[in-house]
Amino acid sequence: MKQIPNARLNLSALRQPMLGFGGSQTFNGDLLHDFPGRDKVYEALFQDLKLDFYRLRNFHDYAGQQTRFDTLIQDFARGALKYGRGKGRGAKAPVRTMFTAWSPPARLKSNNLVSGRSDGTDKGLENATLKPTADGASYVYDDYAHWWLESVQQFKKLSGAYPDYISLQNELDLSVPYEGCRFLPTEGKTREGYALAGYDKALAAVSDLIRKTLGKNAPKIVGPEPFTIQVDGSGKGRVQSYVTPDVLARLDALAFHIYGSGAEKADQTQFHNALKAQRVAFPKTPLLQTEFLEGDTFLKLATQIHDTLVIGEASAYFIWMASRSFHTPSWGMVYFDPNTGVIERRERFYAMKHYSAFVGEGWSRVEAECADPEIRLSAFVQPQQKQAVAVLLNPTDKEKKVALTPPLGYNSAEIFRSSQGEDGERWRPLGKLPPDNTLTLLKRSLVTVRFF
Repeated sequence: MKQIPNARLNLSALRQPMLGFGGSQTFNGDLLHDFPGRDKVYEALFQDLKLDFYRLRNFHDYAGQQTRFDTLIQDFARGALKYGRGKGRGAKAPVRTMFTAWSPPARLKSNNLVSGRSDGTDKGLENATLKPTADGASYVYDDYAHWWLESVQQFKKLSGAYPDYISLQNELDLSVPYEGCRFLPTEGKTREGYALAGYDKALAAVSDLIRKTLGKNAPKIVGPEPFTIQVDGSGKGRVQSYVTPDVLARLDALAFHIYGSGAEKADQTQFHNALKAQRVAFPKTPLLQTEFLEGDTFLKLATQIHDTLVIGEASAYFIWMASRSFHTPSWGMVYFDPNTGVIERRERFYAMKHYSAFVGEGWSRVEAECADPEIRLSAFVQPQQKQAVAVLLNPTDKEKKVALTPPLGYNSAEIFRSSQGEDGERWRPLGKLPPDNTLTLLKRSLVTVRFF
């Protein structure tokens, strides 16, 4: 008889603290506000999926859009506050809001547009940044800081609470035809000769003003939130190129995206190397992956989450869109149909749920090992609640069996399983761990075991 491979958790070998899992609600996702059944969407996101973060867009003071901004922030933030705490979340911490800007208002931009290109088209110059000062000697950092202060104060007025986290600029390393504002690490010129504002001075102005004005109520600040973590020819990752010691001292966590880093490729070597390089550069700072669209299948998303948490030792993983009215596998975890009122939990919803249902703020990842090298195993512990979670991913086209040894002192367990495909299992409860501790992992499946 073929021996079943063993898997073990080492709860005393703590790795990174966890903050949890999130998704954005903006742009086409703004249509959620117009959906009559949106309370059911909030319930799905915050009480079933149990997201830890809701990422919302700061477009306060955009010309002609203030009413829309006020309406959306009031509804989305209050939805998170209403459904993101209490008994419906089990033992999980309250949902945290993250407030992110794609661009400051046009009045603060060098091109007088919210677009990240000179003329607002994809053919425009890649020189859109903060507006220079009247003497041309610097940029309007002080005005930018006051806009951010006014934005978080408006957020508080609309929702009843300040945002928990802010990120000054989404993908500051790109010049895009949609909303954008490019920053260099410090004031200077690009290789093409375009003069751009410096992230270091922008961050200093915003953090100093907000913390001085709001004191203990000031949101935590994350950044720099570049498009990629790709490693350049010198061996330096994109986040590392922006984060000097002074910048790091003003950030509560480092935020980044993983586009262009090899995460979507069949060969994961480039992605894994980028994750490792970033962790080596910042061994003691929380790392938050705050947006990624790719991972259009159950298995791809689960693999990207696992690798980002285990290889990259990130404390959080965000999907690009939490809910959307587009019935496309890679767009949104919850689909809502404005015509019929139908709400559907998409396949990717369950890929994330295997991690987010229990693990979040207050948890830590721990070391774990599995004798089957094809199985991806991650493990987490919440010692105050005496809970531990193991997530096992079988990416192969064959069924697998694993004997999972219960951690010492944990006498009970519950098991849940999902598998890829429209006809696959969806968070199927499998009861207790059997006497021989054997788990059956279907082909292309995830199994979550909660010990308590």
